[in-house]
Amino acid sequence: MIALVEGGIAGISTIVLRSAVDIDATSMRKARGWTEEEWAAEVDELEARGLLTRQGQISEKGTAALDRAEHVTNTLAVHPWSGVTNDEIAQVARKLAPIARACQTVFPFPNPIGLPRPWDPTLDPNASSVPTSPRVG
Repeated sequence: MIALVEGGIAGISTIVLRSAVDIDATSMRKARGWTEEEWAAEVDELEARGLLTRQGQISEKGTAALDRAEHVTNTLAVHPWSGVTNDEIAQVARKLAPIARACQTVFPFPNPIGLPRPWDPTLDPNASSVPTSPRVG
């Protein structure tokens, strides 16, 4: 979230922008309680900033903004795992996968909190690889 705030695309901005990529705008707008007018005003703002096209599609600039936020988020998320082996991370993931699948019964995809589809480590060929955290400073 901090990466989105830093990029000026937090709150309704994030949801409107992401709805041009991979989430259902109608269900998200209703679930979050935004009016059609609030949503339309944010679409206009994102178009004015060049993050959405006039056709409501995400622009190259919008994609770059989301990619930057994702990169910062991933960079920050990797550090706490730096002392853990790949096998240990895979073990944790495998133990948590059933919990994630159980949560999906309450929060099916797509959902109003933006929860992604549960990750299944048994289907992911990269499940045992861990990215390295870049050195900061």
